[in-house]
Amino acid sequence: KERTLASSFWLYVFSNDGVSRKDLDAYFENHQFGEGVKAIPSTFKSDIDVLYLRLDYARSDPRIMLWVVFWSSFWECNHKMKQLQKKAARDAVDPAQRTSVVWYPATREKLEERLKGTGLRRKNALLSDKMIDALYAAMEKASVPKEA
Repeated sequence: KERTLASSFWLYVFSNDGVSRKDLDAYFENHQFGEGVKAIPSTFKSDIDVLYLRLDYARSDPRIMLWVVFWSSFWECNHKMKQLQKKAARDAVDPAQRTSVVWYPATREKLEERLKGTGLRRKNALLSDKMIDALYAAMEKASVPKEA
């Protein structure tokens, strides 16, 4: 098994969200044995580029990080629910979709407009007023500079 994927992968890559792209490429070059695994950085270059672009985007501002984590978690925890099987709902909140709100922080008004017609903002829907209120309250709090 070690020859397929070195156990060090879990420590140096999987559990290390701060690994730089340069270090990631070097890790695969120097610590992996199988040619298929060693070639991951070149084979999946465009996918890894997108991953790093998304990480950079999310880390650019605490409010953006909160927004991305909220919507990504919302999708991950609920994507099997009937309400999210409709195309309009998936397009609106699935992080894999370019159209997803995950990648476009918005005012509450613009968010409500974007979610209109998805079935996600009706009474007793997945996205209650309290949940959206809490999201915007947390974003407001994240925008206040911390005192030294």
